[in-house]
Amino acid sequence: MDDANLYDTDICTWAEQPAAALRSLEGRRDLPNQLDLVNLAEEVEDVGRGPLNAVSSLIRQILTHLVIASTLRASSSMKHWASEVATFHADRMGNYQPSLQPRIELRKHWVRALKVARLKLDTYDQVDWARFEHIVTYQDPVDCCPISLHELCVEDFDFYAAVAKIDRIADKDP
Repeated sequence: MDDANLYDTDICTWAEQPAAALRSLEGRRDLPNQLDLVNLAEEVEDVGRGPLNAVSSLIRQILTHLVIASTLRASSSMKHWASEVATFHADRMGNYQPSLQPRIELRKHWVRALKVARLKLDTYDQVDWARFEHIVTYQDPVDCCPISLHELCVEDFDFYAAVAKIDRIADKDP
């Protein structure tokens, strides 16, 4: 795949290449100081991080809403949560590139999603906090997140199936 095509299809991987090339020039005395190679390389890498940051943020929002939906499953807001997750998922698909998958730290996003869910749940009456604590204390030996990254990245993501997976851990005795 040529570099121009890589730029259009996988900007994360593309950005790593010119950033490395710029860093390899850092010790050269024949280049003007105005190039500021260190900061220029970081800026190029930031271009590549944009889609990763966007996808990571949307994954955290999806996970947060799944936890809230499971915790408030009797809520009349379930359709609202499903709609929100569908929007986040569609936006995530627009930013997704296959090279992002190994760069996404699902464990970190799950932990952050639980913290945000706790804050959002504080705004509701009649929260089943014991149920929420079952979700928080869930421990998977690999990721600690009951929803796999693969499940979050498929085109036909199923909100209700994902909530059901969280329901299974919320319904278990700790």
